[in-house]
Amino acid sequence: MYINMYRKHYFHDDCLLEGYRHKCSPIIDDHHLINKAKLPKGSSARYYCEYVHPEIFIVPICRLHNSVSKLADTKVGRKLIVMRLNEIFGIGYVKEVINGLQDEFKVPKPELTFKAIMSIPLPE
Repeated sequence: MYINMYRKHYFHDDCLLEGYRHKCSPIIDDHHLINKAKLPKGSSARYYCEYVHPEIFIVPICRLHNSVSKLADTKVGRKLIVMRLNEIFGIGYVKEVINGLQDEFKVPKPELTFKAIMSIPLPE
């Protein structure tokens, strides 16, 4: 039996994009908030995301939002996920953890700061 080590941080297994554009599918995936291509294997940034703060960087997203429509991979999807994380963990904690990722990159990635993520306009 597969036990998800990341979901222990959540009180439910609901998709964090529930209600956004599509009705959720019943299968829940572990979605990386930051694309794994931006987190090289063996890097301190990847370790920070997957082992130090998986409650923020690896989130439950349904298969429809994650793999089929790929909405979770869009900038708007990332912002909506972070907004839900703010509700669950508190804005101060989420902001500190996301901004702390910058210290793990050899070259800063300003597009992955809390301010940059939250500045994305939501569609009407």
